[in-house]
Amino acid sequence: MKTYKQRLLQVKQAQQPDELLQALWNYISFPIRLPNRPHQQELLQKATTFSMPVSDPYFAKDDLNFKGYIWGTGSRKIYLTHGWSSKAADFTELISTLLLLDDVQIIAFDALGNGSSEGELSNLMLYVNPLIAIMEIYGLPEVLIGHSLGAMANVVALKAFDSPPKLLISITPVIELAQNFTGMMNHAEVKPEDQQRWFQDFADYYKYPVSYFDLKTLYTEAPAAKHLLYYDMQDEMLPYAQLEEFLQQHPELETKAFDGAGHYKILRDEALLAAIKDAVEAVS
Repeated sequence: MKTYKQRLLQVKQAQQPDELLQALWNYISFPIRLPNRPHQQELLQKATTFSMPVSDPYFAKDDLNFKGYIWGTGSRKIYLTHGWSSKAADFTELISTLLLLDDVQIIAFDALGNGSSEGELSNLMLYVNPLIAIMEIYGLPEVLIGHSLGAMANVVALKAFDSPPKLLISITPVIELAQNFTGMMNHAEVKPEDQQRWFQDFADYYKYPVSYFDLKTLYTEAPAAKHLLYYDMQDEMLPYAQLEEFLQQHPELETKAFDGAGHYKILRDEALLAAIKDAVEAVS
């Protein structure tokens, strides 16, 4: 948290345009790493751990190792992808719930720049590439679950494979990445014209405008046999207007609201945990 506050202060104190651009990159691309709580650490200690290298062509410009965790040895594979400034351990309550099911194997990982994985800065593709690497080594999952940015990463990663999972579960998914960036820059009191300059720098660097990273665009075909989407209409980080537009485009999705659960706290919501357990148990 200290480093995050320092990067935020650097944005606010930047005097020159180029100085501001660099400060914004360091601020927007920096995930906060919070320590594991005792019950989270206890669950991680029960896992079989692995480490795999994937390329980071964006920041480190080198191969970096990400950390993964496996619980169970069953034939039914369930993979979890966490959100921004998060980690595998933040699924502790969900993992514990899913382990009550028979014949399951659960795999979660820390995206590059998050949790115990290498890297200081991160982006969407540094979530996607580790997930693709896991699926190439351990096989495609029967169930794929993602939270926030992890839900968008799941949709992108599945484009690399022909066989979809039987069930995809998206929890408070990021719909428009630009909205998240705008929120961060507004928090840093960045002027609108400077925000647009950074967005142009983003497009020049990644060769895609930020508008490309929009679930309404990326979700071109059904990535799973069945897709459940869980959300909170009061979620301040997921504007309901964006979600509503996405759902209007895809009426085939099954949705359920958990109002008041919160963007992050929803992962500990007992009603959500029960709903996911029931949905996974029903997969055949």
